[in-house]
Amino acid sequence: MAQNLLSRAKLLIVDDEPSNVRLLERLLELNGHPTLRSTTDSRQALTLLLEFEPDLVLLDLHMPHLDGFAVLEQIKIAVPEDRHFPVLVLTADITPETKRRAFLAGAKDFVTKPLDHAEVILRINNLLENRFLHFELQEQNALLEQQVRIRTAQLENTLTQLRSTQDQV
Repeated sequence: MAQNLLSRAKLLIVDDEPSNVRLLERLLELNGHPTLRSTTDSRQALTLLLEFEPDLVLLDLHMPHLDGFAVLEQIKIAVPEDRHFPVLVLTADITPETKRRAFLAGAKDFVTKPLDHAEVILRINNLLENRFLHFELQEQNALLEQQVRIRTAQLENTLTQLRSTQDQV
């Protein structure tokens, strides 16, 4: 199932270091993920997010122009609260304060550089699985709500008919 998730998901990479972007692109391609967009300019992140509509963002924190925290803030504003939208932070900054700030800003997971390739793929797969399960749950809830509305209307109809019959007696 995890391989299937990775192959059908869209990922956006935002990192100011071209070598990091190339490494992530290659790692993802080797693991069956062909649908990627990337940028080394964090100022393009929001535009790419809105145009590409990725399922997951891989985000560096320390970048010129807009740092990862500013990008997380943009994502928070752009993505509706009821949508489960994962952001995986990839950073060399291992301080507890940075990790805390990243999670408070909306990151769903955090991996430190240098990257352990297997760990990155596993965390991506976990985040994607959670995202797609969240969508399935939303669909099931909508279906159940529709069934409740239909059944409620049927019961109200039956009650109206019973009252009408009682009034006639």
